[in-house]
Amino acid sequence: MYTLPLRIILPPSKPVTVNILQELGRGRCGIVIEALIDERLCALKLVLSSPSPTPIVTLGYYDESAFIREHRAYASITKIPSLYAQTASYLGTFERVHELFPDQTQLYLRGICLERIHGPSLYDVVVTLSAAQRDAIRVQLRHTLSLLHEGAGVVHRDVRAPNIILAEGGARLIDFSHAGFKCDMVPLLWDQRKAEDYELLDRTFKEAEAIMAEQISRKILDKLTPGITADRKNQSDLAAVLQNLSPSSTLLLSIEKQIPNPTPVLALSLTRAYKQFGKKEAAIRFAKSYLSRMKETGYKSPDVRQFLVLKITFARYQGTLCFDTGITLFHELIEEFTQYLGEKHICTLQARFECAQLWFQERRSVKTSLIQLVEILCTLYRLENDNGDGIVNFKDHWKNKVLELIQTCRNHLDHEDLLRRKVDVALKQMNLL
Repeated sequence: MYTLPLRIILPPSKPVTVNILQELGRGRCGIVIEALIDERLCALKLVLSSPSPTPIVTLGYYDESAFIREHRAYASITKIPSLYAQTASYLGTFERVHELFPDQTQLYLRGICLERIHGPSLYDVVVTLSAAQRDAIRVQLRHTLSLLHEGAGVVHRDVRAPNIILAEGGARLIDFSHAGFKCDMVPLLWDQRKAEDYELLDRTFKEAEAIMAEQISRKILDKLTPGITADRKNQSDLAAVLQNLSPSSTLLLSIEKQIPNPTPVLALSLTRAYKQFGKKEAAIRFAKSYLSRMKETGYKSPDVRQFLVLKITFARYQGTLCFDTGITLFHELIEEFTQYLGEKHICTLQARFECAQLWFQERRSVKTSLIQLVEILCTLYRLENDNGDGIVNFKDHWKNKVLELIQTCRNHLDHEDLLRRKVDVALKQMNLL
C-alpha cells in the first residue's frame, strides 16, 4: 500500500466529538456526510472497509486506489496556498474510522475530512445562469486547473458539473478520486491529461448550453399557432440557439415541419446545424429544397445576405460529396453574383474563394486554386481604400485566409515553377511578400 506523510490535524488518538448531521452525496470512495467535529462543521468522506457488495452496496463502494489518489491530490494541493480558495480545504484524515464510529466498525475504514462548502453544484443551477455568469465561472475554473497542473502537478480527470460547487467566494473544484500526477507520467502523457481536463470543462458548459437551447427551442415551438408562420423574432431566436443543440436532438426536424417557410436566417442556421451534427445529406436536402422555393424571391428578402451565404454553403456541401457538381454550382454562383451584385461584392469574392478552396482540398489542383486566389487578392488590393458594400469586413475576415491558402499552394510548387514566380512578383507588388 502507498503511504504518505499526511498532515493530520484531527489525529485518531485525540478524543473528538462527532455529530453526524446528514448525507451530502456519494463519491467514488464511499459516501460524504456533513458532520460537526469538535463543533467544527466539516464534510467527511468515508471509505468503505470491504468490497463486498452486500449489505454496504446501498452506502457506497470500496475503491482503495481512488482513496489513495485523493490522498495524494490533497497532499499536493495543501502545498499551494493559491489553491485553498479554489478547492475544498483539506482538514485531515482518519485512518481508523472505527475509533470515531464504533457503531459502524464493519462499514468504514478511513475518512478524509474536508472543509464544508456551502452552495449548489454547477449541475443544479447551470441552466439558470446567464451567458456572462457561465463565462465568468469557466474563466475561473480554467485558472484553477492551471494552478492545479502547473503548481501542484495534479490533473483532476473528472471535471464535471456535479464536482463544481458554487460557493460564496466563487467556484470550487471537488472530488479528486480520479486524479493523476505529473511525477507518474511521461511528458507526452502529462500534456495529454492536462488537455483532457480543459476539454472536460468545456464539455460541461457545452452540455449546459445544449440543455438551454433545447428548452428555448421547445418553448418557442410550443407557442406557435398551427398554420400561421412564426414571426421574424421567434425565427431569429431559434436561429441563435440551433448550433448549441445536442446532436441527438430531434428538434431540427420539428422546426422544419412547424416552420415550413423559414426566413433565410433560420434556413441558414438549420442547414449549418444539420452539417454540424454529421447529417450532411439532410443539410443538402433541406438547403436544395429551400433555395428552389426561394429562387424568385430570395433577392428581395430583408435577409438577402443570409440567402446568398446559404447558396455558397449549399455549393460547398455539395462539392464535398460530388466535386463536379460543387464546381458547377460555384461557377453558376460566381456568374450570378457578378451579374446581380458586381465583382466587388463580398459574396462574389467569397464564392470565388470557396471555389478555389474546393479545387485545392478535393482535387489538389494547386495551379487552378492559385490562379483564382491571386485574382481575388488583386481585387482586394485594388479596393484597398474602397468602403463599399461589405468589402472592408470581407478584407478583415478573409484576407488572411486567402493569403494562407496561397502560401500553402505555393509550397506545393517548385521554386523555379513559372506560375510560382509570377505569383511571387504579384505578391511583391502588393507588399505581401
